[in-house]
Amino acid sequence: MTDAQTPPFRCRQGFTIIEVALAIAIIALGIVAIIGLLPTGLDVIRDASSTTQMANIAEDFITQYQQRALDSAFYWGTTNVLPTSTFTTNVTTSESAIPYTVKVDVSNTVLPIITPSLTGTISRVAIQISYPGSRTNTFITEVARYVRP
Repeated sequence: MTDAQTPPFRCRQGFTIIEVALAIAIIALGIVAIIGLLPTGLDVIRDASSTTQMANIAEDFITQYQQRALDSAFYWGTTNVLPTSTFTTNVTTSESAIPYTVKVDVSNTVLPIITPSLTGTISRVAIQISYPGSRTNTFITEVARYVRP
């Protein structure tokens, strides 16, 4: 074959500058989008952590009131001692130096008499917990007990 009969071949050994620039632009756009999502993700993590801490604090207070309902000195004695109160306290956790504000409201309702020897009461314990820069969560439990009149 002579040179006149061979078709001209043009070998491409690499990428053009336009292809490289386009690839870099696409990668940069993806990185910028991912970096833009980081603050949102951190806010979600912070909010979830705060909500978990609020639930743990509420669980501690609820457990205290449930244990009081089982305590014979409070509820099975000869006097009907009912914890009715509203108070506010601050609770600091190991994860946060800023305290959570806890407001506890206890109200009582008399239950229908089941037997003449027992009177029943149900306490509604509402626990409202707030943290600076976060929302306020309210946890409610009811504790029933019967006392001898």
